[in-house]
Amino acid sequence: MWNTDDPKPHVESYTTLYKSIPFFITLRDNKAFGIFFDNTFKTYFDMGKENSNYYYFGADDGNLDYYFIYGPEVVDVIDGYTYLTGRTPLPQMWTLGYQQCRWSYSPESRVMEIAENFRKRNIPCDVIYLDIDYMDGYRVFTWDKQKFKDPKQFTKS
Repeated sequence: MWNTDDPKPHVESYTTLYKSIPFFITLRDNKAFGIFFDNTFKTYFDMGKENSNYYYFGADDGNLDYYFIYGPEVVDVIDGYTYLTGRTPLPQMWTLGYQQCRWSYSPESRVMEIAENFRKRNIPCDVIYLDIDYMDGYRVFTWDKQKFKDPKQFTKS
């Protein structure tokens, strides 16, 4: 595992960004356990390929800090892991609903037409995203006043 945090733009020729979290859960004989390898350097794992009797972990540098988290249930392992690393708060309710996005929802009347059609067909839709068409000259943090006359009122609708 060795991922970078390179802020270059994501284009076809650029490798995407990922985050490595060296944690895994094993279920053996109906008992679960997890191992978290707490190391920020380039790490290596052999999950039984060389020898099915053991797992192998290594790192180019840094401490070899392992956390063994016993279950016996998988949910107990997750509970122990998140106790150690932190728990994500529940998101706002609206983020769990359906969200609609497609290029070119413009002008304002088209966006409202889409919202009204969702309501008319009883399709719950919590969010409609706008692509770059709403911008003034495709500049961020701007609104095209020809297509969206009153952005504050529009976003309250």
